[in-house]
Amino acid sequence: MVNLAVAFGYILTSSPVLWLNRLSGLELPLSPAAGLAFVCLLRWGTPVLPGVMAGALVFNLLDLASRGWSIGQWAPLIGIPAAGSSLQALAAAWLVARWVGPRPSLSKLRDILLFLGIAGPLACVIAPALGISTQVLDGELAWADAWRAALLWWFGDSISVIIFAPLLLLMLPGHDVFWPGRCWVVALPSLVMTGLAVGLFLHAGNLHNRQMDRSIDRAAERAAQFLEMKLAWQEGALQSLGDFFGASQEVTPSTFRTSTRSILEKTDGLVALSWNPLVTREQRPAFENRLQEDYGDLSLRITERRQGSREPAADYASHVVVAQIEPFEANRAALGYDIQSDPTRAQALHRAVRIRSMQATAPIQLVQGKQSQIGILKVLPVPCESGSVRTVADSCQDLRGFVVGVFRLDELLASVFATPLWQDLNLHLSDVTSGAEPLLMARYPIEHATKPRVDDTSRRRALMGRRRFGQAGRLWELEVKPRPSYFLNRPPSSALAVLLAGLSIVAMLETLLLLITGIESESRRGLQQKLRLSLVTAALAHEIKQPLTALLFQSRKIDHLVSKNSQLAQRPELEKAIIGLRKSCLSVSDTITNIQLLLSSRQTESVPLDLVDVVCHALLIVKSNAADRGIHLQSCGLEQPQMMIGDFAQLQLLVLNLLRNSLEATPSGGVVETAVVRSRFGLTLRVADSGEGFIGDPDDPNRYLLASSKSGGLGLGLFMVRSAAENHGADIRFGHASLGGAQVEVFFPTRRSLPTVGPGRQLG
Repeated sequence: MVNLAVAFGYILTSSPVLWLNRLSGLELPLSPAAGLAFVCLLRWGTPVLPGVMAGALVFNLLDLASRGWSIGQWAPLIGIPAAGSSLQALAAAWLVARWVGPRPSLSKLRDILLFLGIAGPLACVIAPALGISTQVLDGELAWADAWRAALLWWFGDSISVIIFAPLLLLMLPGHDVFWPGRCWVVALPSLVMTGLAVGLFLHAGNLHNRQMDRSIDRAAERAAQFLEMKLAWQEGALQSLGDFFGASQEVTPSTFRTSTRSILEKTDGLVALSWNPLVTREQRPAFENRLQEDYGDLSLRITERRQGSREPAADYASHVVVAQIEPFEANRAALGYDIQSDPTRAQALHRAVRIRSMQATAPIQLVQGKQSQIGILKVLPVPCESGSVRTVADSCQDLRGFVVGVFRLDELLASVFATPLWQDLNLHLSDVTSGAEPLLMARYPIEHATKPRVDDTSRRRALMGRRRFGQAGRLWELEVKPRPSYFLNRPPSSALAVLLAGLSIVAMLETLLLLITGIESESRRGLQQKLRLSLVTAALAHEIKQPLTALLFQSRKIDHLVSKNSQLAQRPELEKAIIGLRKSCLSVSDTITNIQLLLSSRQTESVPLDLVDVVCHALLIVKSNAADRGIHLQSCGLEQPQMMIGDFAQLQLLVLNLLRNSLEATPSGGVVETAVVRSRFGLTLRVADSGEGFIGDPDDPNRYLLASSKSGGLGLGLFMVRSAAENHGADIRFGHASLGGAQVEVFFPTRRSLPTVGPGRQLG
């Protein structure tokens, strides 16, 4: 259950940072879980190491899943970093326990500096070293970026441990004995300042993101303008060729080559120009013969693509055939191809005829070249004469054919955006005419399938600029995204500097608060212990001095009586005895004063101890006395140890006084019972007897302090019990026991008690 709670706490403390990163698109270099892991291992040791490891694994899994990574990419990036985080916390806990102690009070400057320095900057090099090395060796991170990522990771873990470890330490059960009055004094200013630093970081980061949005949006606007200018040049070049065919009755291949050479050289992205005459069913045989004669190739036919291969075209009413194309050698394979046989090309042809203007196709697979290539066609109808042309099939007498431009938009983007101005941007050009899934036509630069890298823009908030524009009857969209180098070549955001400065101030403030409150707490605790011990010492001196004073008074009275009796006064041995008795009383009185001064300077220190052990020692001391009196000692709840924080000597004095009071009040044959009971609120020590019990109201505890029902007693025992109880923050309750006599309960609250850890002692 403890490991499950630790793992849940690790995930719970990490989730707010993950949520802020996701919400803001920023990388918040803060890891409260690093402080939690260290504190848990320092408090409970290696048994909770599996919980720390499980929490780190789940957190890394959630982090990578939030970025959209596939399962195959998770394995190398969650195991080793999680092990590094666990090893880092374990090393920090071991070093702090060795040099500062397993339960540091953080009240001295040396302890504070060692605690924060060892657990923070020193131990926190482990997780970044293992994590970044794994990412570099796995190809997820470039060597050039590794040092910066490692430095940011190290700073985030170090400052998180420095800020959150002391705050988490004071929240653990059983540790607040060292933090009386310090918790909120340290925690509240630190948490407020940390929240303020994070808030300023998010605000500055939001301003930076808005600036980046505007920058990318302006880049998209400029890119779309440049691209539209180039596309307009393409249309003008194609229109000039169409005018040339409209003015010429017949154009030979050599004439076509001459007229297209300059157009091809000056037009970016234009890979081929072709003349595609309209050929009817009746004209097909003569056209094929002419085609074979012009190019000296008897295999040339009107063809179409069926099932991925070129086959002779079926007997259609009309064909739009590639009769002339340049550059010839690179595009020879396209000769004779009926572009109307392809539905995508036919759609553009029909639309061009219907609206009598240049139209573009959707992205298509080109038929020329050794490998399949993606491109688009722009088709311009060339009529026989001015007139209205409605469809290709019905306008044989009005339409001569089409001037067709073949475009590779990848080459167009490469030529338009080859300047350094665009080197830090990714550009995607898509056809979005259908309104469904965009059809990618080109990208720049050409991207190869690679594994996502840790420093890729997938870690950042999505920055993107889009522009849509019409082009030859189609709707195109240009999408602009920043590359990783875009962020490196821009001025860094001030958000990170604000956060680092703010967290550094918080760390220094918390160190100062720990020191100030620690010194004050130590002084206050020392003064309280000294005052309480002085009361006990004064009461002890009072109990001894009272009968001695009475004895001195009696000796003086005897001296006075003897002086009146002449016969007794003449006895020198009696006078000598009286003088010796008086000197002895004065000597004992001086000794008591010296003991009081000596005890008042004694310092006590609270340490972890077993209350059952204290009770057993006290029972062994009074065992023989009880046997002599014929009183039976009973015990309950001493089977298992009951750990708490306290002073062994004071607690033993407390138990002994309660037992001796019960023994003196219990007649022969009676019973004295001692019990230790644990509840969720603390530990209760109960001593009960079968004597006469308290006289009067037991709810008034002051009634029995410095008062006694014994002849010659002064009630100092219960006063000492109360003083020791107050030193341990305990409450005393008087009552009637079920045995018939008196019952005294001393309740030690939870902050003084510790968890049970094993079997207890048995009273022999």
